[in-house]
Amino acid sequence: MIFYSIIKYRQYSEIHNVDKIKWVYLKQNPLGLNTIAYKGYEDPREVLDFIRQYINPEKLYKQALHKKIMMLYEALGWGEPTDPSKTIERFF
Repeated sequence: MIFYSIIKYRQYSEIHNVDKIKWVYLKQNPLGLNTIAYKGYEDPREVLDFIRQYINPEKLYKQALHKKIMMLYEALGWGEPTDPSKTIERFF
């Protein structure tokens, strides 16, 4: 069984320092991983299935995209976007 796993593993190339990668935050999972990196091509189906099952899109948005949006808003001199339901509460 171990020998089969080693042979199966060697059919995929490793990620090296010069490779461009993608990464995602993960929800709680059986492997205890918080993040995972992958190439976006030549990735084993098992890895992609694992990512699809345990991806944490809320944390990914908050940590990556939200910061970039706020940098743009600050550069334009705009305030942080507000929730419309909280905006109407200001009038009452």
